[in-house]
Amino acid sequence: MCGECTVLVDNFSSSYGTCDGYCDSIGRACVAAWEESGDTCTEAYTMTCGQTLGSSDAICECGAAVPPLPAA
Repeated sequence: MCGECTVLVDNFSSSYGTCDGYCDSIGRACVAAWEESGDTCTEAYTMTCGQTLGSSDAICECGAAVPPLPAA
């Protein structure tokens, strides 16, 4: 963890593709995204939540839990 809601995500490109994908996988919405520097919580530059990255790591900030959709 890099902060309360910010995570250094391993296997970023191969498992999640985007911070939207990572946050969605844990039932949350992406708030912000960054490329990391040297496998640390240091931010190299800002990305969008839907931006793909050919890197194994990225920093994602996820917000509040996404409520489940009501049954039809």
